[in-house]
This record gives sequence, C-alpha cells and structure tokens, in this order.
Amino acid sequence: MTISPETRAADERFWQAQEARRQQLGQPACSQSNMSWALYDMPGDFAVVIHGESDCLNCFFHHVGGGGDRYYSTRLTDHQISTGETAQPLGALLRALARVRRPEAIVVLGTCPVEVIGARFEVVVEEVAAETGVPMVALHTHGLALMPLHRIQDWMYGTLAGLAAPADAPGEGINLLGVPEGMDPAELTGVLEGLGVRLNGTYPGGTSLEDWRRIPQATATYAVDASMYRKLGRALKKLGQAVHDVPMPLGVAGTRAFFSAIARGQGATDRLDAVLADRTEALGPAIEAFRTRAAGRRIALCVRMLKTHRVELLAHGGLAPYALLEELGFTVEVLIQGPTEDHARARYAELLARHGLSDVPLTPFPGPWKLGEVLAAGAFDGAIMSDVARNVVEAVGLPWVSTGALRPGLSGMHTNLELLGRLLA
Repeated sequence: MTISPETRAADERFWQAQEARRQQLGQPACSQSNMSWALYDMPGDFAVVIHGESDCLNCFFHHVGGGGDRYYSTRLTDHQISTGETAQPLGALLRALARVRRPEAIVVLGTCPVEVIGARFEVVVEEVAAETGVPMVALHTHGLALMPLHRIQDWMYGTLAGLAAPADAPGEGINLLGVPEGMDPAELTGVLEGLGVRLNGTYPGGTSLEDWRRIPQATATYAVDASMYRKLGRALKKLGQAVHDVPMPLGVAGTRAFFSAIARGQGATDRLDAVLADRTEALGPAIEAFRTRAAGRRIALCVRMLKTHRVELLAHGGLAPYALLEELGFTVEVLIQGPTEDHARARYAELLARHGLSDVPLTPFPGPWKLGEVLAAGAFDGAIMSDVARNVVEAVGLPWVSTGALRPGLSGMHTNLELLGRLLA
C-alpha cells in the first residue's frame, strides 16, 4: 500500500500536535495505567475490573506488589468490540464477583477500545451495584487523551471518597492530604497531640478502602497544594468538610509552616512554639555547619521529568525541594523539561511565579537525553532530579540526589543532610 504525501503530512501534524500537548502538560500519562498502579498496593477488600481486551492488563506488572489477585478483566473479543456487545460480559463478571468474591467495593476501569466505541459501561455498573448491593464505581480511563498525573490521581481520590457516606455524628479531628509517606508518624502525631488536634487519617499514601470510607468523620482536611485536588475537594465539600491549603513539610522552615497552618485553622497557635522548640533547636548546629559548607555551591533542581502516582512529588509543580535547598545554603537554579523557545520560557516563568519563585533563574531543556550536557555546560555542582536521566548525568561525572529520596518533617532532616552532603564531596 502506498501512503500519499497528504496522509504523511497529516500524520506528521498529528504527532507534532500530540508532542506539543505532551510538553505543555509536562507529566501526562495514560489514566488507566496510572490508576491501576495506584490501586495495586492499596489495602482493602475490593476488586478492580479492567474493562477491555486481554492486552489491556499489560498496563501493570502482575508479579510486583501484593494486590495482583484483586484484578480481573472482561477480556473482550474482537467480535464483541466491533459489534459493541460489551455490556453482557461486563455485567456477568460483576455479578460473579459480587456473588463469589463478595468484595466490599468494585472499581471498573474503562480502556481505549470501549472508549473508541462509546460504550456507556457506567450504566451497567450502576445497574449491577443496585441489584447486588455491592458499591461499584465506573471510571472512563484510557490512553487516548493526555492528562496531567495529578489530575488522574485527583479523579481517582474523588471517586474513592465518593464511596463514603456522610458521617452520622458531628466530626472530630482532621484529615491530612498529600503529606509524603516518609513523614515520621511519631513526629506527626506528637506535634498534633501537643496542639490538641486529633488525626482522623492521612491520605492518600498507604490508605486502605476503610480509610477512605472514614474520611467524612473529620471536621476539616488540610492539603499540601490543595489546587491539585479539585474533584476530591468537591467530594469533601459535599461531605461537609472544608479543604485548607498547607505548605509541603520539607525542611525546618517548611515543616514549621505546615504545622503553623494547621495550628491557625484549629485555633492552637499559642501552643506551636512550645511544641516545636525542642525539635527545631536540636537541628540548629547541624544545619549551620551544613550551610557553611554549601555556601557558593550551585545546584540544579530538575522538574517535569517524572511519571508517578506519588502526589507529594507532583505538588507545587515539583518545586517543593527549592526551599529546603535554599535553607541549607545552596544557590539553586531550576531546570525545566520542555520546549526551549521564548514563548515557553514565559510560561515557565509564570509557573515559578505562582509558587513564589519570581526571581529564580531557570533553564529549559528538551528531554532527559540532553540533561547531562545542560548540567555540564552550566557548571553545576550537583542536581536534584528523577532517576530517569541518571545515566546521562553520571556520564558527565555530576553527583545527584533523587527527588523522591528527600524526607519530610523535622525528623527527616537527618536523612536530608546526609543525602545532600553527597553534593558537597
């Protein structure tokens, strides 16, 4: 078959448009694969149905993690897809799961084939849920449209929160949203107890289905970068909760600002200094010594290089480590993956300004393959980045620290000083 020049040109325009959209989003992903990974290790007695052909199951690895046994597939045939006869196999599978497996809830993830044919599979899900009494939700996930990672996660979290019924009694305590999983539980609960605040739950890292059903029992939710949780915010509002924005608890100043925002919201600001005094003062000498060593060292903070369902790494546009690096005495420049034209630079400057970094120098680079060259040309002393480009960075002999390795909270500062000390060698 001969492909005409017009067809080739149209194909090229399509892929150029896709790439432009991908660069604009920065961290796009297939919503089905991203959600399935996020659900994979979530504790709880629930089932996940991949509604599509058998190859759609290849979006995650069955041998990794502990939740592979909760995944099922309708395994649609070519005939069923081409004729649109997809409701019967889905309904049969859902009824069998409700009768034999009897999970507490079922999440149905749509795929590209059912999206292409326009199947309204949510109608089947609603009917079987009403018939069997098992809570079920349908999500039109697929890989045909690009979507930022945090929007995918917010979509899923809002859906999980929708499984909860409004609290029967007045709420008590608070929910925390988007706090990194590495936050020391003893520090978190200890400080909150010192402020007279009860913790209802931390979301989403490590939460179970039961945790999501308990989310209405709090009086308020405090979210790291609340702008990432529009759908979940609406769901919580329906449950009678306000969502308050709090900073990322990274570094001494960031952690203090995090607890300070909670203290203000809970009317406990008068207790904050006494609660934090011993914890912050113990870190003082080590931080001052580190600042002396780090003075004059230029560090690149590389962003938009990450595919992850860890929302704390997506918060604040990936710029959260900036304040920690500055607090420790480094001179920081932001390197942003994306187009390098002037119009793109203006968008990046707007991004930094939204996060209070108006006067910070920035350098765009087209992709991970170019990062080592850009870092070497900039005469940087080290980099904070995703490990996706480790090979090209290590090839130019530059030390680096993974963004995901930085620890939150005051207790995490001991680890951070050790990790970042590698950049001073």
